[in-house]
Amino acid sequence: MLVIREAQMKAFAVGLSREVLQSTTHYVGTALSAHVEQYSPEEIAQIAAYAVEVCSSLGIERRIDHCRWLNLMFTLGFEFHTDPAFPWVQEILHDPRVHPDAIAPWLVQRTTAAWQHRYAQA
Repeated sequence: MLVIREAQMKAFAVGLSREVLQSTTHYVGTALSAHVEQYSPEEIAQIAAYAVEVCSSLGIERRIDHCRWLNLMFTLGFEFHTDPAFPWVQEILHDPRVHPDAIAPWLVQRTTAAWQHRYAQA
């Protein structure tokens, strides 16, 4: 019978965290390159780490959702998840019916709808 000890799980989690951070940092530097030209590689890594940290605190663990979160950060601002200017964000984050895997897709959908509505009136 295979037994995974706590130390092994911690080592696995550190490796996984490092891999997640590396792939998220790579995403920022490539997919969002036009938005991050003014940042150093260290700052880009810090931005990616912050996004992963916030996502993890909300139960958001999928890499695709980390990327969606980063897109929202560069669209709405790095603290969009606490900004009262975006009321739909708080509605989604505090709705107990919304599963963590659905948070980022819902935020993207609602943000897109809000921007379309805003620019349709302009």
